[in-house]
Formats: sequence, structure tokens, C-alpha cells
Amino acid sequence: MVRLGIAYLSIGVLLGVVILNNTYAPRFFSIDWDIMAWFAVLVTILSYVLFRIKRTTNIGKLMFASILGTVVLFMYAEERYWIANINVRSWSLFLSVLYVSMLLYFLFPHRWLKPFLFLSPVAAGSWVLFWIGYTPINVTLSIMEVQGTIPDEKYHKAMAILPEVYSACLISALLWTSQILGVYALAYWGNNPRVSYQNAVRSVRSIVSPSK
Repeated sequence: MVRLGIAYLSIGVLLGVVILNNTYAPRFFSIDWDIMAWFAVLVTILSYVLFRIKRTTNIGKLMFASILGTVVLFMYAEERYWIANINVRSWSLFLSVLYVSMLLYFLFPHRWLKPFLFLSPVAAGSWVLFWIGYTPINVTLSIMEVQGTIPDEKYHKAMAILPEVYSACLISALLWTSQILGVYALAYWGNNPRVSYQNAVRSVRSIVSPSK
């Protein structure tokens, strides 16, 4: 009943997040398959190197799965779908599927549903690679390509806004990942409210009254 109550209260918040995402369009987004191809190859090589190192094997696996997710996001970033007379963007649909899968595992933490949770960190990693990797590279190379074809004054102004672009991309990556990983943490570690409460109380007691 506690899990059901938490899930019920979360639906309104998550629905609001999906609606906000559906009205948001990436500011610096543009499609360039050449840049995406080179970026995917570079990340794949890096993920393989990390995979071969024992301490970073899991990071390499996550990075490889994330670059595949980044390519999928790139392919469908401009797609829209009509659902119940509502124009839904592709990333809003992806986010809705993630939320449904995480809430299902939160309500019914069965081992058959647990593998679907892997999609959430992969999706978060995909957005990180998209915003911190592909987008800054794409914007930078696009500005450098016009050098000599536009007045120097405009070119220098374009180069001057690059720090702002990088900052905006970093903020976007943090926002996208936080709205996924926050629910993921709730579904993965908080699906047993009683145990979570007992662990929290135990941790608070150990902080307030440390053993001598």
C-alpha cells in the first residue's frame, strides 16, 4: 500500500516533467551524420579500452550501450507522433516508457522486470554523450567551417559564444540525467519502503550517536 501511494503521488509529477519536455526543443540541435559517425567511432574505441581494464569494465559496458542509445536519439530527435490528438516528441515518448518501466519495477520488484531498469542509466548516459559530446563538437566545427566565408567580426562573435554553448550543454545534460536517475534511484533502492526507512533511521542514529 505504501508503494502504491508513492507511485500514485509520483504520477502527477512525472506527467508534468514529460509535458515540460514535450514543449522543449533543443537550442543547439542540428543533424550531421558525419560528425555523429566519427564521434560514435571515437566513443566506441574508448569504451573498448575501458572494458579491457578490470576496474573500469562496467564503465566501458555502460559507455558502449550509451553510444548506441545516442545514435538512436540522434536518429529520432526530430520525429513527432500523434497520440490521442497530442503531438508528442520522440524524446518525450522515450522518457514516458522509462518512467512506466521504473514505476512498474517499483510496484512489483520482480527479477523479471529488473533487466528493464538497465535502460534508465543507458538513457541517462546517452543524453550525457549527446549534450556534452556530440553537440559541442558539432557547434564548434560548424562555426570553424564558416571561417573565411563570413566577415571576421561575425566569426569572432560566433567563437565568443562557444563558452556559453558549452555551459548550456552541460546544464542540459545535468537536467536530462537528473530527471531519469532520480526516479531510477527510487525504483532500484526504494522499492522496499520499510527496509529503506529502517536503513535511513539506522544511518541517522549512527551520525547523531556515534559509537565510542
